[in-house]
Amino acid sequence: MNNRPNPPAALPSKGELIGYARVSTADQVMTLQIDALKAAGCLNIHEEPATSGAKKNRPVLDMAIKDLRPGDTLVVWRLDRLSRSIKDLYERLAQVEAAGAGFKSLTEAFDFTTATGRLILGMLAIMAEFERQLTIERTKAGMASLRARGLQLGAPKKLDKKLKAKAKKMLAEKTRKIVGGKSVWRPRYSKLQVAEALKVSNGTVYNLLKELNQN
Repeated sequence: MNNRPNPPAALPSKGELIGYARVSTADQVMTLQIDALKAAGCLNIHEEPATSGAKKNRPVLDMAIKDLRPGDTLVVWRLDRLSRSIKDLYERLAQVEAAGAGFKSLTEAFDFTTATGRLILGMLAIMAEFERQLTIERTKAGMASLRARGLQLGAPKKLDKKLKAKAKKMLAEKTRKIVGGKSVWRPRYSKLQVAEALKVSNGTVYNLLKELNQN
């Protein structure tokens, strides 16, 4: 929630330093970050409770960025407090830029309000795209490897009439087993074995078995 008074309309808005602090685990404290942000001149500091840095859902950070006005600067103690992936970092910085604000990281001395900082931002964008392309290529290579080993990709296939008949036969087949010293009839194949033999999902076999029991 924005608790800062808006400047008079006749006066130009003076940029403020808006701090953002986050800890990764519940046993960490923000004291070091808060002290550094205050020393840097941040009067309004948004504190994110313990959460994973890999999670993109960070409501306090969203509010901090939403709170930015043109000329403001979002300040963090260290770059990984804003994000731990290049892609997410670039997306966050793009949101800051869209608000007409700048960004500073105290530990790494990154200042994206300068020409050098904007150059670094452009390089980060290139790295984010490179990372995305690498992920796509690795995914394609992994899928090709699975196909070469004969593994089925995509949604499990459904039972056609031929497979359905085979599945019914396997599910109905019995064998004698000794249970508690007595000879009893038990299914020869488990539902898992039927699913693996026909290369369908376990759910498909369960539904078929349910259908057989109802008939």
